Amino acid sequence: MSGNLYVRVAWATLFVLLADAGTARPAIVSDFLDYSLQDNAGDVLLPGRLYAPTDPLTPRPLILFLHGAGESGRNNTSQVNSNINNLLAEAKRQDAFLYAPQTAVGWNNNDITGWVNDMIDQAIGQFPIDPARLYVTGLSMGGGGTWNMLDRYPDRFA
Repeated sequence: MSGNLYVRVAWATLFVLLADAGTARPAIVSDFLDYSLQDNAGDVLLPGRLYAPTDPLTPRPLILFLHGAGESGRNNTSQVNSNINNLLAEAKRQDAFLYAPQTAVGWNNNDITGWVNDMIDQAIGQFPIDPARLYVTGLSMGGGGTWNMLDRYPDRFA
């Protein structure tokens, strides 16, 4: 493992531990915008939710959260549950964006991780997101997805 990747993973782990330090109010779907990737026919390729802070001008960090196997599906709600509570609370405290895509096939699929990357690009173009402050974290299966994102996009995340 390269030293740079190790440092990034260590910081991501610390970030999650800090975010998990307190008890947050339950995350609810209405806290998030529907931020799904659709094809030209309007069919959803990648369901997703995005928490957007209220300051429309100041560039903010974006946290990518990859859910675990228990939240797999295409309903675009299961990834917003108690597993994201503290991370959402920290995103609100830090005025950060929080993007939570959903997959039914896991995070090791190149199409899925490519679509996640495309949605990050779209968010950067649409919202005041600082591209130098992109973070990725995941739970269980999403932890493996975090490694996949870091491996496939090594210069993307802080």
